[in-house]
Amino acid sequence: MLIKKIPQDERRKYRRLDTVFPVEFQILDKELNPVSGWQQAFSQDISKGGICLTINNLNKDKPLKLVSRETNLLLQIHSPISERHFLAYTKVMWAKKIQESPFEQYIAGVSFSNVDSREISRLLSYVRFKKILWHTLQLLILGLLCYSAFAVVNNLRLNSRNNLLINQYSQLIHKNLELNENYKMLLDEREKLDNALENSEQKIVVLEETLSKTENSKNEQIQALENELIKANSVIKKSEQDLMRIKELEKKINELKNAKEEDIAKLKSEIFSLREEGNNLKEKLSQAVAKESKIQAETSAVVEEETVLAEGFQDKLYNWLSTHQISKTGLIVSFEGDYNLKDTTFIYDQALAVITYTLFGDYEKAKRGLDFFLNKAEKIDGEGFYNAYYSKKGDVAEYIAHAGPNLWLGIAIAQYTNRTKDYTYINLAKQIAHWINSLQDREGGITGGRGLTWYSTEHNLDGFAFFSMLYQLTKDEGYRDTAGKILNWLEKYAYGNESIPVNRGKGDSTIATDTYAWSIAALGPAILKELNMDPDGILEFAVENCAVEAEFKDRSGKNIAVSGFDFSKPQNIARGGVVSCEWTAQIVLSFKIMSDYYLRLGQANKSAYYKNQALRYLNELNKMAISSFSSFGRGDWCLPYASHENVDTGHSWRTPKGNRTGSVAATAYTIFAISGFNPLRLYSNE
Repeated sequence: MLIKKIPQDERRKYRRLDTVFPVEFQILDKELNPVSGWQQAFSQDISKGGICLTINNLNKDKPLKLVSRETNLLLQIHSPISERHFLAYTKVMWAKKIQESPFEQYIAGVSFSNVDSREISRLLSYVRFKKILWHTLQLLILGLLCYSAFAVVNNLRLNSRNNLLINQYSQLIHKNLELNENYKMLLDEREKLDNALENSEQKIVVLEETLSKTENSKNEQIQALENELIKANSVIKKSEQDLMRIKELEKKINELKNAKEEDIAKLKSEIFSLREEGNNLKEKLSQAVAKESKIQAETSAVVEEETVLAEGFQDKLYNWLSTHQISKTGLIVSFEGDYNLKDTTFIYDQALAVITYTLFGDYEKAKRGLDFFLNKAEKIDGEGFYNAYYSKKGDVAEYIAHAGPNLWLGIAIAQYTNRTKDYTYINLAKQIAHWINSLQDREGGITGGRGLTWYSTEHNLDGFAFFSMLYQLTKDEGYRDTAGKILNWLEKYAYGNESIPVNRGKGDSTIATDTYAWSIAALGPAILKELNMDPDGILEFAVENCAVEAEFKDRSGKNIAVSGFDFSKPQNIARGGVVSCEWTAQIVLSFKIMSDYYLRLGQANKSAYYKNQALRYLNELNKMAISSFSSFGRGDWCLPYASHENVDTGHSWRTPKGNRTGSVAATAYTIFAISGFNPLRLYSNE
């Protein structure tokens, strides 16, 4: 029942409450005596002078009325600020029934006639605070939504841009591959034409000699017969027998002259044909040279454009490595995406990151990465380092110390020192060298670590590279001698197997793909040939036994076929082929080293073959690039460790978990493969 219309000016006095609190009330008569028991109401709006209430079941027990400006109420207000409550005498200013069923419901506005003003002030302050807080929260939520939307749009834009970049790069690599294949076919054709022309010219020389000899021989025979004929004709009184002899001689002379002409004509015809053939071959050679020039010009243009895109792709990969360095420790998390390894830094990966920072001229990050080992890292024997540390605090994560990871840390120091000429860390490298020397046996071989009896070809290749680098930097003959001893050990134990070109270790013929790649990178084709090893055979064996095709979920979520190199011979492991991104990149780098080697020797065909191989597998690596999903990655690219997660590598460890786990080693080595940078040698011009 409508008692009185709510005045608009009074409505505007109320503040909307964000929190409803209970209010109990009694209806009073004019003398302020209660005419009803305590009933329940709830606050709705409040002002300094009054409050708006919601009242349920007003007439449940007996009929009651709320008469505007005549009805007095005693309120017991339960403050939302604390557990206290306070009383307030009020007068009903307006009331309205808003619901009949299932129960009656009223709203009523009352003004305070007697109340503690301090309690009302506290209540109003609370209401204002809640109001401001709510608006602030709304703005924050709106801001977060806007930021999230911006981040999503920006990531989509970045991914779109990145996808365009990598697709363009892949297309150019593919075009370069096609051009190089055409170039190789042209070189093969030229070689055949050169051989054919040489054979033709040799035949002409032989035929011309034969022609001369034939002509001389026939002339001599004719001359002899003619002399005999003259002698026969000189007989004054010729017998019948003499006459018959003269006729026979004349016949033979004519026959010889005819035969001479026929033979000479035949030989001249053959010579003419060969010269015509030679002219045709020369014409074809001329056309081949023109085609070669055209292909070289097209290749040069493609390579120039490819170089620009390669730099952009490398920058994306490098940004991922750069943003993942922990500033407090200088360490980098080895695997982004594997929860079990989310805070683990393997020092092999740390070394690769430092080398990459150095390669890109980011010396502060390189120094930060080395400072940890100079000043903070816990050591073994006071000289060597453990295999892994926790990236955030720097504590030891794996209480095992192998030779290989320590050698790579030494290689990283050597690369930094060589590039910057800053010798801050050279004593640290010498400490590592001293520790490694303690692991070396009388034959020069380096064992796996302190107290270990097994030998790794990979570690000894690292050792040869590291001690060779130290000799270059310090000119200390002791380091060169150590490298020489390691080389002797490698010759005896790594390359002594007739059926397997490279042993995994001493007495261990297991196929390990990285030892094939690092044989080329650490020793180089020239030294391998001096050891009576065939570098071509080494890579050919790797291609025949370790190259695989596998299924991989690409950056768009599609399953695609990718080619690359397994950790070992896949037939020896019951899991099918798995592409190792890191080891595939190492093989790509080896192909580039071989291509450059044969180019220097002037063997263009072999150089083109290895360039083709490098381009082919580099394009496969591009297909496997994934976008970083972390807040640090900012959509930059990285490479997963392998095409499959959590599988046996065949070498006593498994690939990381997570089908989109980014790998420092795979990403760094892909950068090396793109740029053709060999981390296992020092460049004298740098």
